[in-house]
This record gives sequence, C-alpha cells and structure tokens, in this order.
Amino acid sequence: MLKEGRIRIETKSENGKIKLLSIKRSGNNPAYRGAMELSSAENGIIVINELPIEDYLYAVIPSEMPSDYGEEALKVQAICARSYAYNQLFANGYSQYGAHVDDSVSYQVYNNIPENEATILAVKDTYGKVIRYNDAVITAYYFSTSCGRTASLNEVWGSSQSVDYLLGKMQTTYDVVNGEAVYASSGSPEGVNFSTEKAFRNFIMNPPKDTYDSKFPWYRWDVTITKADLKKSIDKTLANRYNANPDLIQTLVGGNVNDNPKYESKPVSTIGTVKDVLVSKREKSGILSAIVLVGSDRTVKVQSEYNIRTLLAPITDEVVRLDKSKAPDLGMLPSAFFVMDKSEKSITFHGGGYGHGVGMSQNGVKAMADSGKNYEEIIKHYYTGVDIGFIY
Repeated sequence: MLKEGRIRIETKSENGKIKLLSIKRSGNNPAYRGAMELSSAENGIIVINELPIEDYLYAVIPSEMPSDYGEEALKVQAICARSYAYNQLFANGYSQYGAHVDDSVSYQVYNNIPENEATILAVKDTYGKVIRYNDAVITAYYFSTSCGRTASLNEVWGSSQSVDYLLGKMQTTYDVVNGEAVYASSGSPEGVNFSTEKAFRNFIMNPPKDTYDSKFPWYRWDVTITKADLKKSIDKTLANRYNANPDLIQTLVGGNVNDNPKYESKPVSTIGTVKDVLVSKREKSGILSAIVLVGSDRTVKVQSEYNIRTLLAPITDEVVRLDKSKAPDLGMLPSAFFVMDKSEKSITFHGGGYGHGVGMSQNGVKAMADSGKNYEEIIKHYYTGVDIGFIY
C-alpha cells in the first residue's frame, strides 16, 4: 500500500492522539496530536506528524525544560520555542520529505517527554507570542547551562557577521567591567574579554558564585581522558565530521604548528597516536572555536565547537560535575568552554556549562524566574534589543 504513495491517519476527535508502537521515547511509546503521514523509504517508513504550532509546542516544552521550573520559566521557554519553530516554517529543512523539522536536538526535542498541564498552560498563556528584532521574528537559540558567560553567534557557528540580538554577555548578577560592578542586563553586553588562556583559565578555575547558573551541576565540570581513549574517540568520529563539513577539518600539509602552518581540507580518518591537543583559537566569550590535534601520523586543525566537543568525547570516562555527581557515557564534551591540563598519558579538561552557549541558558532562566523576574525581563536579558510580538 505504501508503495503507491502516502497514507494519512487522522483521529476521530479534535483532541485525539495517535500512538506509535514501533518507536520509544524515554522508554515509552509516544502519542501524538494531529495527523500522521506514512510513506515508504529504502530503509524503512518515513513518519511525518502534521499539527498546528501551538499543539506542537505542548510536547516541545516538557522535552526541553523540566515542568517543575515554574510558570514564568515555562512561559519563557514557550515563547522561545514558538519563535524558533516559526522560523523553521520558512527554512523548510526537510522539504524533500514534506516536513519542516525533526524531533531531535538538531531542532527542538519534541515529545520525548509527554505534555502535561503545566506545559500546556504555558503555551496557552503565551498564545502566538514571539520574540522580535527590528519587526522580524528571531531564531531564539537556547541551551542548558552557561559557564557564567554566553557566546555570540559568530563565535560558535563561524558566520562572518555577528547577529545583534545574539551577543555574548556575562551572566553574573553583577558584572565586573573596567573594575566596576555593572548589572548584567545593562550596558556593555559583551563584558570581559576571555580570549587569552590566562584570563579564561582564571574564570574557569575560580568561578564567580553569583551567576544565574552557579547553583546548577553543569556550571563547572572536569574529566580526565587518556590519550589512548582520545585516539579511540577521534578515530570513531573524525571521518564523519570531515564528511559533514570538509572545510572545518583541515590537515597540516606545510610548515609546522608553530611556524607558518599550512592547512588543507582533505579526507582523514585518524591522526594516529595522540601526541597533543593545542588551542588554536579562543573567542572573546572564552569558547574554543579551533583546536589542533597533533598525532603520530598527521596533524589536524578542527574548527567549530560541535566538532571539538564530538572529537574529544569522553566515551569511556565519567564527567564530574560541580556537585560531585558523575555523568557517564557522554557522546561529546559538555561544552567547548574549557581549559586543559596535560600529562604524558592523559589530558584533564576543566570546563563550564552544557550546550553551545548561544542565546538563552535554560537553567539561568529558572534562576532569574526564582529571583522574581518576569518572562519579558528574562527574554530581554538573553536576547539583546528585542521586543515581544505576535504571529497571529
């Protein structure tokens, strides 16, 4: 039947749901609002869930933010998620399938955790509200936890121009700028320059205790990885990262690392035995945007925080968080906000935050909401120069 086209499945009632028994999310079979369209593919069946944005958000909010974070924090998440989803309608990322987004962290996590009364209320209370900059709906990037400072868009995704509403800024309740205390939401949004190793090391190793994220476990973290295990991680993912974007993985073909190096994009799957990991570029926010992997077979320059985190994944080591809890089996480093201490056989990564670091810290939102800030104040803190508008 599927070979002839698509099958569309709809519920009898407006609020009915369709349960998919062939997949699991958080250990359960998920149930979906809206309609389902099924079509055949070479390796299985393509499943597309079609539904209104507001209904979609009911199951995005609990999957992206704990439902017990409170009413104001959930409103912030709803407005950000709606803004992000609205822009994906025009980006049309899965046009070949007749879809706009998938249900993973590549877009927004959807229906990994079922909707509930609190998340539905947050969506209804903010119906149609979006974040705007110069009358255009913004792409409201967000992430889990900041290290005490967020990053600008161009620092993380390498765009040639910065985006004015996505400027990195300090997240301390009071920032120290030019020796004076300045409230984090006012003036000088970029604050202190952490592009030098000395400045950022001091920030990571002696973290401010009055940031919006400082009470959360991922605020600081440490992990020691042997060079043998780093080789395993690099060998596992290097070819895939090169194939994803060859321009971001470049092999040393002339000169040396410290003297007029010449890099060229060419297929690569291993560097051999890991000799060293070097900082190539640290941005003003402190995030690493380029490193150099020195191996026995070749030396490779790696660009972008995602590639850095993936290639240096602690696949066999536990990450120790601020509260001394341990996180095993991570597929990538928690963030690219880190410094390194090296020994002959291993490297210890001291880092802060969880996620890419651009836009809004979800745990920071909870802290701001708990301190009495309303959703509009919180949004305007994270996204510079914006206002709140409606899409319908």
